[in-house]
Amino acid sequence: MAKKRYVVMKKSGRSFTPTDAIYTGSSPSAAAAKVARKTGAKKIYLRETGQSNVREYNGSIKSQKLKSATAWAKKGSTVKVGKAKYIGIHKL
Repeated sequence: MAKKRYVVMKKSGRSFTPTDAIYTGSSPSAAAAKVARKTGAKKIYLRETGQSNVREYNGSIKSQKLKSATAWAKKGSTVKVGKAKYIGIHKL
């Protein structure tokens, strides 16, 4: 499945304005998890490029110890894991 591009939106009153941040993911929730991990945002609004609907997520970060070694971290290292819970959709 091809990765899609999602623009992070900023809520201003009752409308949304796009920011310069673009994240990729196979699904909107994957992109929202990346936004949560990299920025630490609690409220995340994403719009797929070419679409007009804005999806709303609640973001959080969880620290997790690695159970096995990876190419970039040793076993037992602490890494940040982004989580995003889908709230709803805003039709523009």
